[in-house]
Amino acid sequence: MNQQAQLYTYQFNEGQLILPEAYQDDSVQILKLPHKQANLIITRTILKAQQTEDSYFKQQIALLKKEMRHLIVGDRVMTTLGGEKAIEAKQVQIQFENKGVVLYQFLLTTVRPDSSHLLVLTYSQPRPLTEADNQCWQAIKDSFIPA
Repeated sequence: MNQQAQLYTYQFNEGQLILPEAYQDDSVQILKLPHKQANLIITRTILKAQQTEDSYFKQQIALLKKEMRHLIVGDRVMTTLGGEKAIEAKQVQIQFENKGVVLYQFLLTTVRPDSSHLLVLTYSQPRPLTEADNQCWQAIKDSFIPA
């Protein structure tokens, strides 16, 4: 019996690739928002066995404490990502100094239902977050459409 190999399509902004096997998207994209003087960082990763969204978050905060100066982490709160088909997420505000530059961030984490695929969105800028930044961040979150 002649079996055909299953192929997998990976799409990205510039095009798409056909891959010979299933893949895991473990990537980081940095989208610059020059008029806002901000970056939107999209991180995708697969949680390790026995790892949870909360343990991943604590691990990342521990790394920041070790590598950055003057770390301030606000309370993590429940939020939603998306409009009509919103999914649950957790969000926090973070501030730290990196190489002499103070960064201010909104950081959101969510795990796709029934999976170990973690999505992290970070809105980051080198100035204190304002109400206008909060509104921009909320609009970004509301615009999310799950695949």
